Amino acid sequence: MYLQDIETKFTRMDRNIDGGEAENIDGFKIFNQKVRPMGMALNLQLSNKLLMEATWYVLNNCDEIGPYLKEHYEKCNVHGPNNCTYRTHQTEFPTWFKQRVQEQRITNPLDVTADLYALAYGPERYVASYAACIINSKRFHTKHRELRLRTKNSGVLVTGDESTNNVDFYGVINDIMELHYMGRRRVYLFMCDSFDLGDPRRGVRVDNHMTSINMGRTWYKDEPFVLACQASQCFYIRDIKAQGRWFVVQNYTNRNVYDIPPVPRVLEDIDGESSDDDIY
Repeated sequence: MYLQDIETKFTRMDRNIDGGEAENIDGFKIFNQKVRPMGMALNLQLSNKLLMEATWYVLNNCDEIGPYLKEHYEKCNVHGPNNCTYRTHQTEFPTWFKQRVQEQRITNPLDVTADLYALAYGPERYVASYAACIINSKRFHTKHRELRLRTKNSGVLVTGDESTNNVDFYGVINDIMELHYMGRRRVYLFMCDSFDLGDPRRGVRVDNHMTSINMGRTWYKDEPFVLACQASQCFYIRDIKAQGRWFVVQNYTNRNVYDIPPVPRVLEDIDGESSDDDIY
């Protein structure tokens, strides 16, 4: 423990280290995911369908462009029928957003940051595909890679929010993609199969002690992507009480990794007035 410049079991770097602090370019969190890809990258050309789905998912999950998303959705809601509003918003927003930022760059160039312009311009068609990566000190594998391994690290859990009615999503990773944007910016996506949680009888069974899912039923096939930073890890254990492809979901927490919620505290400003804030 007291030797210097010598690696011991007390001083060696953790094997699941994700690469240190994230590099901050202009403040867009989606470009600052702390992901450490593993293995040799394969260069893949995305089809038009997958490229549109990946582009839309990145845009729809970037908090910094929330005003643009709201503006375009309101326009779609005025000009189109209600049942087609979301689909129209999804298909037309990337083109509208690109034109909107280009016009804004001409009229108010100081309002268009490098991150904003790169995001509006969109990703390249060629992506880097990996079989494994480490994020938040958790090691993820693709389903295909695990065919030769005894360990199972392809299970993912995406915690739901208000937009999904607080429904959690369970799935397995098919591919780990690195999208390339202008200025060497990168976005990491998991391409997953999501299991059907909409059918409480044939898709998922929840009781007081465990949750079982049917791996033979999938949904959201048109939305296969999740951000790597959104995914938590879970395992699937075969449900011996049920026939077919029923598996019990087992959540876990890594050693030395803690999910600490923000704690509200009262801060006093210069004038002595108190204000609520969060610390992390």
